[in-house]
Amino acid sequence: TAEAIEKGTIACVYAGEDEISTYKYNMQVHVGSYEGGNQKTSRTGAEYIEILPEYKTKIDNWAFNRLFVISRKSGLNEDSIIENFQLAFERFGCNFFVVDNLMKLVASKDTTNVNFRQTQVMNRLTDFAASTGAIVYVIAHTNKTDDERSPPKTSRDVAGAKEIVNLCDAAINIFRVPDDLKTEYGNFDAVITILENRVFG
Repeated sequence: TAEAIEKGTIACVYAGEDEISTYKYNMQVHVGSYEGGNQKTSRTGAEYIEILPEYKTKIDNWAFNRLFVISRKSGLNEDSIIENFQLAFERFGCNFFVVDNLMKLVASKDTTNVNFRQTQVMNRLTDFAASTGAIVYVIAHTNKTDDERSPPKTSRDVAGAKEIVNLCDAAINIFRVPDDLKTEYGNFDAVITILENRVFG
């Protein structure tokens, strides 16, 4: 999202698992990087980043009118998210949307017939993207397996309805490499796997 904003887009994020203050803090840590904060240790021993006041102001000004966040407290579900995205598109010029995450959005209504409702919301989101020309990212989880120390290899590894992958234009998995396996992955922190690409195959 931060990179999209930096490139001139206006973003609207459904943060289904976060309070707005939490999402804002995480964005500040990401954008501020090492020079924007000091590493601290809480009384419980947890490490965290304290963002410097001048960076808070700088990041707030940078994101003003370019990032709109819908938090979990908004009570949105799949019936209302498209309406809110449409409003953000028309009123604020948002052209980059994120649903974080699909299961939280669908489960906010109830937990019956989840796969069918995942299919419905994916269908509506792809229609919304096609009709507006906007980019829509939908965060989905992978299936829990006995081997979580290697990246998913196929679209069948995505948890939930198979239409999650079938309906989207591209499915990308981001796998965070465990520290003890980094030498096997060229000392990289993460591996990106393309599970679906409608344009290039």
